[in-house]
Amino acid sequence: MFWRKEKARSRITEAQAAKIREVLSLIGSGVEYNGRRAIVMTVYSDGAHYVYLVSRSPGYPQYEVEASAALIIQLLKRRALELLSLEDYKWVRIGRRAVKASVAKENAKRALEILDELEREIGA
Repeated sequence: MFWRKEKARSRITEAQAAKIREVLSLIGSGVEYNGRRAIVMTVYSDGAHYVYLVSRSPGYPQYEVEASAALIIQLLKRRALELLSLEDYKWVRIGRRAVKASVAKENAKRALEILDELEREIGA
């Protein structure tokens, strides 16, 4: 259960929502925002697609963070770059699964390509 703020959601097109969901499947939805953990979520509501952040820090209540689609793309890019800097022998958790760093790097490269496309579309 968390507090919901309509203004915290950024409206996006169906194609942009599909691209964001693909990125989330590649690198996971967890990002860091203002020193706290948050997850990126997409939702279809009232005939429109939205993207937003939900704060998920331990010890704090969950709440929607007011963030634009451009900011969310930047946070996802930062996460992809973190994955690219991993050492090859390590394992990393992406969502609920553990993958080798080499696989995570390939996923991060693909995610960066998609995020660059999205950035051009949104005009971030």
